[in-house]
Amino acid sequence: MESRQSHVEAVRTLWYGRQEVPRGADLGLAWRAVKAIAASDGILSGPEAECLLARMASLLTEPAVIDAVVAWDFRGVAPVELLDRVAATGADRREVGAWIIYNGLAVSVADGELADGEMAAVLDVARTMDIDEVTVATLHQLVIDEAALRRRRLAILHGEEIREPGFVAR
Repeated sequence: MESRQSHVEAVRTLWYGRQEVPRGADLGLAWRAVKAIAASDGILSGPEAECLLARMASLLTEPAVIDAVVAWDFRGVAPVELLDRVAATGADRREVGAWIIYNGLAVSVADGELADGEMAAVLDVARTMDIDEVTVATLHQLVIDEAALRRRRLAILHGEEIREPGFVAR
């Protein structure tokens, strides 16, 4: 078990720079809130569902939590309805909220768009978790930048020609 724990700690440090990410029951609620944000336009698209699963797996979320989140029926549940049950308080609660918003935005844009309902859900979560609009806008831009970097990385790895200004092949 110690080896698995060190792997989990390494992944958390890689993604978040520390070990404090939602845990236990809060983790399941946080992932459900992420799913509910992405489905706030009425559907969870195939790319959104795939992105959600990949994000949960890449953060070494326990398989039982992943299975429960995937099976969870999001219809009729607003993300903020889940947040009353999050145990984190104070600064920890704000960090959980930022984590939910960041991942909710990332999953929401996986299908190439951020629908009005998805952004409205993000803003509701922000108000509930005491996160200002500047932070939301910064996280939104970060998600857009990360998606562009992912596309660039994949293009390079797959040997596609890069035609960006200033790119010099060596």
